[in-house]
Amino acid sequence: MKNLLHVDDDASWRFNFEDLAGDLGLKLSQFSTQDEALAAIREKKPDIVVTDLHIGEKDGDRLAGYKIARVAQEAGVPYITIASETETPSQEIKGVSIQGKREAMVWLKQLVKGGPERE
Repeated sequence: MKNLLHVDDDASWRFNFEDLAGDLGLKLSQFSTQDEALAAIREKKPDIVVTDLHIGEKDGDRLAGYKIARVAQEAGVPYITIASETETPSQEIKGVSIQGKREAMVWLKQLVKGGPERE
């Protein structure tokens, strides 16, 4: 069973990813803060990381999402970063950068089932 680490400060999306992880047979760990997520990536080394780029109290801290992605990349963990549907993800981030959380769920399904990957 693959371990999915999901980071989002929006409880409704954590609930959606909980359902998706169950459907895909993934063991799920979810976090709503950067610090919790970074510690879990370093300690548990999940199989896949999915992170919203905007995590934080007020208007979201975009740097938190990028830092989570960078730590996952350094640990050799595949990851998906999620930008809002109206912004373009940074080209600095390698891995799958998605616009919109629904599209991220589709890419996660493909990644788990051995489908296409984007760099």
